[in-house]
Amino acid sequence: AYGRGELERRVRVEGQDELSELGSTFNRMGEELEAARARMLRWNDDLRVRVEEATAELRAAQAQLVEAQKLAAVGQLGAGVAHEINNPLAGILGNVQLLLLDRSSGDSDFETLRKIEQSAKRCKDITQNLLRFSQQRERPDLRPVDLNSVVRDALSLTENQTRGEGIDLVTELSTTAPRVRADPGHLSQVVLALLSNARTAMIKTPVKRLSLRTGERDGMCILEVEDTGKGIAENIRPRIFEPFFTTKDVWSNVGLGLSVAWRIVTEAGGTLEVRSEAGQGARFTIVLPRA
Repeated sequence: AYGRGELERRVRVEGQDELSELGSTFNRMGEELEAARARMLRWNDDLRVRVEEATAELRAAQAQLVEAQKLAAVGQLGAGVAHEINNPLAGILGNVQLLLLDRSSGDSDFETLRKIEQSAKRCKDITQNLLRFSQQRERPDLRPVDLNSVVRDALSLTENQTRGEGIDLVTELSTTAPRVRADPGHLSQVVLALLSNARTAMIKTPVKRLSLRTGERDGMCILEVEDTGKGIAENIRPRIFEPFFTTKDVWSNVGLGLSVAWRIVTEAGGTLEVRSEAGQGARFTIVLPRA
């Protein structure tokens, strides 16, 4: 029976003679063999799970490598295109601004020239994002920065538009928060990107409230940007910081915005976190080291 793997079989032991002792020994051997087989089966199961996990990790790493190679190629192409566009774009922007200096708001072509200027500035922002995303981005100038001042400056640029869209703006800026170590220009770009995303997310929501808070957490400085927009679906959330990722279910202007924001914060030694559920708004948290 043991030869066929039937290790649960036992012999009946009666008495205390030599045959009984032999039977008891035989039964103990069967129990030990059965226990050993159970351990071996558990080890096999554990090994199978580990192999499956390692295989999945390897496949994920290979997929990430392929994506990284694609993004590197896109970054190089984008940087080249951005450089080629920047020169004529600077000429267009400079000339239209000169024309605007010779016009007043009552002139028939003033509004057209103003729209051209706005479009040229938008193109300039796009090329700067492409350059920042590529390897040819400028080195961040990390220094002590007043986080509250960065928030106030960003709000001064967007507050009129925000309130004009019917959004209630709530600010809770800590008076005791220390300075952070960051590039002030880059950090301002991050805050503006988060404000823009929040406003876009609330376009079709009945309750529009945008909250900004600064403070400290675990020895780090934080800035929270929270909205009451449509939120982010669970299947999309892990991808929102990927370059060029955008869907109709997310915001229309994500593209490079969040990926550049994530890179800027990471380069400063911080993290950019997101908490959101579909239909329940979103909260982005910038975590930065103290200066």
